[in-house]
Amino acid sequence: PATVTDAKRKLSQERRVSRLNAFREVTSALQLVSDDPPELDLPSRDGLLVLPERMLERAVSEIPPGFDRALVSSAARMGLHVFLTRDKGILRHHGALRPSGLLLASPLDIFEELLACGAFHCMLEPRCAYWPMPDQMRVGHLIRALPSPAG
Repeated sequence: PATVTDAKRKLSQERRVSRLNAFREVTSALQLVSDDPPELDLPSRDGLLVLPERMLERAVSEIPPGFDRALVSSAARMGLHVFLTRDKGILRHHGALRPSGLLLASPLDIFEELLACGAFHCMLEPRCAYWPMPDQMRVGHLIRALPSPAG
């Protein structure tokens, strides 16, 4: 809930609904299916370099002060892979948290990362499709998370 209502000024009802929609859609797209009970389905830090606490604190200190910094810090400590935001003040520091395994990215950045690693090459060149095909329902959720064009 805090990530939806976090804003420098009061959100309009329309903007709040838009944020809530984006949160739900991205969560649906990225949710992993697991046989484990939900309380055990947490991100894994396996394979991540664990940096000294002071290095993480230094990296997090580059994020503008306030609630955003607390959210980014929490995400890094939980072992999350991506902190999704459109806040330019946070995105400007995308390199600061990379050593800890956290990518600060916008929805478009994530889409571009997935395209660059070949996750959707079959969409660009259908004859190159491999099986099983990428889960198109997840792609649909990511597209619906993007803000509607103005006008």
